[in-house]
Amino acid sequence: MDSANSSEAVDTEYDTLQKVREIESAAIEANEAVSLATEAASRELRHTVNAFSSKLELTIAHGKVDIESAVNTGQQILAAAIEDGKREIKNIHLTSPRNENEEYSRQSDDLLRRLKEFYIEILSHVPICPLMPNQDTLLSEYTVPPKIFVLPKRKCRRLVDKLRIYTYKDILYTTGKLNKRIFLLGEPGTGKSTFAARLVLDWCGQPCRVYPEQFSELETLNVFKFVFYIELRECLHQREVLKMIQEQIVDLLYHTGEDRNNAQRLVQKIIETEVCCVLQDGLDEWADPEGRLAVPLLSTIGNECTVLTTSRPWKMTDERIKDSQIDILLELTGINDPYLLCKIILRCTQSDDFECQYSELISYISKSKLESLLPSPMMTSLVVCAWLDDVGVEGSVTEIYSILLDCLFKKANGKPGYFNPPQFRCLAHTRFIQPNIDLFVALSRAAFELMFSGEKETSIVFGDRELLKYVSMEEKSLALTTGILSERKSSSFTYRKSTCFFLHKSIQEFMAAYHIACNLDFASDALASYLQRNPNAYLDLSQVFIYVCGIDSAAANRLSCLLDDYSIIHTTVHDCRELQCLIVSGFKECQANKQSITDNCLKLSNFDFDYVIDPEDIDALKSILMLNMNNINSIHVTIDSVHIHDLPRILMSSAHCLKQLHLSLQGTLDEMHSSAPQHVDARGKQHSIVSLPDVLCRQRKLHSLTLASISRVVDVRKWLGHPNQGCSDIESIPLPPSLACFTLAHGKCSSSWLRNVLIKMSTFKHNVKFVLDMCTINQRDASEASTLRPVSNTIDRAPSNDMSGVSLVSDGDSAGLYEAIHGTGVRCLTLKGVENTTLLSDTVLTLTKLEKLRLVLGEYIQLQLPNRLKRLMVIYESLSPSSFRRMLNQLSSLGSYVECCILFGCEAPRDEYTCTPDKQYIDQLDHVIVKSFTKGEGFYVVDDVTFHADDIEDLHFFRDAKIWFRQYIALVVEINKDH
Repeated sequence: MDSANSSEAVDTEYDTLQKVREIESAAIEANEAVSLATEAASRELRHTVNAFSSKLELTIAHGKVDIESAVNTGQQILAAAIEDGKREIKNIHLTSPRNENEEYSRQSDDLLRRLKEFYIEILSHVPICPLMPNQDTLLSEYTVPPKIFVLPKRKCRRLVDKLRIYTYKDILYTTGKLNKRIFLLGEPGTGKSTFAARLVLDWCGQPCRVYPEQFSELETLNVFKFVFYIELRECLHQREVLKMIQEQIVDLLYHTGEDRNNAQRLVQKIIETEVCCVLQDGLDEWADPEGRLAVPLLSTIGNECTVLTTSRPWKMTDERIKDSQIDILLELTGINDPYLLCKIILRCTQSDDFECQYSELISYISKSKLESLLPSPMMTSLVVCAWLDDVGVEGSVTEIYSILLDCLFKKANGKPGYFNPPQFRCLAHTRFIQPNIDLFVALSRAAFELMFSGEKETSIVFGDRELLKYVSMEEKSLALTTGILSERKSSSFTYRKSTCFFLHKSIQEFMAAYHIACNLDFASDALASYLQRNPNAYLDLSQVFIYVCGIDSAAANRLSCLLDDYSIIHTTVHDCRELQCLIVSGFKECQANKQSITDNCLKLSNFDFDYVIDPEDIDALKSILMLNMNNINSIHVTIDSVHIHDLPRILMSSAHCLKQLHLSLQGTLDEMHSSAPQHVDARGKQHSIVSLPDVLCRQRKLHSLTLASISRVVDVRKWLGHPNQGCSDIESIPLPPSLACFTLAHGKCSSSWLRNVLIKMSTFKHNVKFVLDMCTINQRDASEASTLRPVSNTIDRAPSNDMSGVSLVSDGDSAGLYEAIHGTGVRCLTLKGVENTTLLSDTVLTLTKLEKLRLVLGEYIQLQLPNRLKRLMVIYESLSPSSFRRMLNQLSSLGSYVECCILFGCEAPRDEYTCTPDKQYIDQLDHVIVKSFTKGEGFYVVDDVTFHADDIEDLHFFRDAKIWFRQYIALVVEINKDH
């Protein structure tokens, strides 16, 4: 029992353990299931939470963006509203005059500060040598005293009228009044631009200390609140000064468009309201793009703006520049002390043995005879720099420019080479032009074509397109490398615009001269065409011509013929004198370069020895005269200027072409008539000395003859009579039939001789004029009583009393004069100073064929006038109202038709001449028609009076009177009894 019980107990325990294990296993499985379920639930939960969080964050982010955008938009709207409010407040604030003035003052001060800083930066330094612009120095240490003269505005005045000035006050003020239009003239290289820069820096408060004794009164410049400096060579596309100021100043001082626009409006207001100065540098390098203006457009009417313009002298020959548009005309001829400039250049370039270097330089200049070049600061610097480089210069501008170009071409090809033989003598000592000859030739062609074949506005500063017509891109690049050409680019919205120019205008002119010498036929045709297109610009050729003279005498001869022929046809007496100066300069350049001037002489047809001042120029002009004896058109000469024994031979050689002869005589011609030895010409052939009367009788085309005594009054028969022979007979008076105008000055003659001259001239087949200037006419004496016969019986060839083609002009009257013309048939009589009124009245009545009478009288006189009178011109120094009425009454009694031009000074207020009673009085006069009635005051100017002039002599009569009237009246009336 016990075993069975034990066995059951064991089975029961075993079953219990099995159940426990099953329960534990089930529990484990349950736990694992729960764990898996829990883990899956957790994963699901985490995924759900993460998805929700991402969506929430995205929503929040979008919300933030929307909020920020809304905030920004609101801020912008608010800021714009605030700015609008500020502007409105500012505009309201500025409407008061006080605040507007304060704003204008603030802007003006800001512009003034910027302007002075700008000028100090760009103008304070200048090149030591104009051909080496990269080597510069301070302007304050480089400038030397300039030589500036005041010129008369009338262009025909001689150079002796010049007055030297030393202060800014002399430039800016005339008779205490600020000048508005100032012109400063000067040849190339005389220092015009340097002086202009110096003036601007002095105004800026940066004075030069080199010569404080001249142009140092800076307080004079303080009259200008602003100075606007513009370079006209940079403004060839512009014609308005305000636009030039904007491009060259305003656009560089301000950075934004709005600031520039405001500044430009400010500049315009300143010019209209402030005392300011516009300095225009280089008028000769500017031309109006539209071809109508002579100077850039800027009105000075109604404001206090002064315009100071620098230019070459030839530019002032433009007829569009009137004398009335010039307040003062100045000429800068160079520097006063060129040796001081030599010292300055050496001091800037040499540090050792300065004094020794200076002594050697002065010795070199003296030995090479270069002193004449030194007044030009540009030429002085060229000479000194050439000497510093140990380059030998023999004294001509052509030689100097050849050597300096040689130095520049070294930069293109440093390998030396020589001309063998040289084409022209000036190239004999060059080393670098020959290796670069293709470039030299191409640039020379471009220089000529751009200067004379193209448009004037692109002759100095030209575009890339114009340049590349004559040079390749490679040649242009080499030219820029050498420095012969310069290029500047200006900004543009679509492209970068390029402008090119030669380093200096004289460089372009020299290379153009070389092209002319090498291509003479083509160049001559091109220059002739240029002169036809630009009738007043033949002096553009002046410097080119001088270079041609130094390069080749044959080309110089051809060019001188072109200039001379053109000057005779197209130019004035003043221009002929300028051409004479040019030919003399060219002649001296030929001599300096040892050119043949005998075989290839320079042509000149018009000679005026009284216009020459320099003794060296007189000697050169004598040589030119002797080489041109066969083609003289006019000659104005003093016997001392040309050897007295040479004069007849010269006049005889030109007898076939001489048209004008003006002889200023020293006393008599006894030396010419004396038994002087025969003249021996260059070929050894002897020629007998002929007299002046012989010469005059052989002239074929002489139409103007003037004989003037410059020492004492001489009997005219001593000039025009043969030795030991009188001149009272008409046949013996040596006047050629071609003569149209005969003038005697400071001579004396008898009334019978004067009468015979008038009769002699009346036989000519054209109108003639006889002028007496400061001459003494003696009455006939007993020995001459038989010579003063009635006119009709004097000469068979003279029709009875027929002098219808004769005009007589005298600056005074005398009993001898009235005796000579009494009863003659003179057609026109002009007396500019009447003292013998009784003799005048008696004589005029006998001139039965007188048609025109011109008189200058002190006061009104009663004149009996011939019935044939058609035109009466009278100038009264003064006339009372009662005399005015008597004059009108007398005029009404003249012949069937007379036109009267009356000018007189008023003794009473002009209203007493023009009040209603007088007007009624004039209207009541029979046959009197008032054509014009002009009132004026001050110095009489003919253009102010409406005189009808069908004869240029009428205008000269009124213009040359030169009488000062406090008040005057000019009256033109017509007496016509046929209506």
